[in-house]
Amino acid sequence: MFSFESLWRSAMQLREAPGRRVDPNLASPKDLADPADREVLMLLPAGYTDAAVAARLGISLRTMQRRIRRLMDLAGTDSRVTLGWHARDRGRL
Repeated sequence: MFSFESLWRSAMQLREAPGRRVDPNLASPKDLADPADREVLMLLPAGYTDAAVAARLGISLRTMQRRIRRLMDLAGTDSRVTLGWHARDRGRL
């Protein structure tokens, strides 16, 4: 049987994508000046699809995908899940 400590030492941190450094200053208030960015950060982790969020914001799917990519680049993440974690950990949600 494994102890918690041995599993913890061998665990991989999920908040950073391999080879990428997470910017601790992500999404400062000036980065999230657009209220739609905050709404995106709240809806994606809730399970909404890109298309559903785009429809709710009244923007095209492609614009929505660019918005998500910009937020992921700001966070230094490669997935929507880690973007949500990052935003939550930084108090942006």
